[in-house]
Amino acid sequence: MIHKVHFYYGNRLRAFHAGLGVIVRALGHSIKSKIIFLDDSYSWIENMISSEEIPIKILSIDNHHIVQEFLLKEINKIEKTILLIANIDLIVQHQVLKMNELIHVLSRKKEQNEIILTSEKNYNEFEKFADYVSSISVRKM
Repeated sequence: MIHKVHFYYGNRLRAFHAGLGVIVRALGHSIKSKIIFLDDSYSWIENMISSEEIPIKILSIDNHHIVQEFLLKEINKIEKTILLIANIDLIVQHQVLKMNELIHVLSRKKEQNEIILTSEKNYNEFEKFADYVSSISVRKM
């Protein structure tokens, strides 16, 4: 496992797909993986919950306390895992955690884990924190 932080931003759905691709490849190699999906805005995401092969937790951003508590506990527990946090920008936008708190929590775990963050918006703080950054967009041909 490479201990790096990926940051995919831009088109929300496509950025998630890029992160999900990393998770699917990891699971194919029996690498421990986990997805934390913030907000349940995609109707098809519910189908992933029924799949035992994909370890996913969907959290509604509307309940700040539950999201904050789950993130802090879950991130502290992970070891030798590829962790995808989808729609991390919602944590910042909804002020669930301040940016510096979020970066601090993630930085404590990045040496033992691979972390993938997806976001619709670009944040300079995530860009500086990440080892690999990609802007995802859809081009009409």
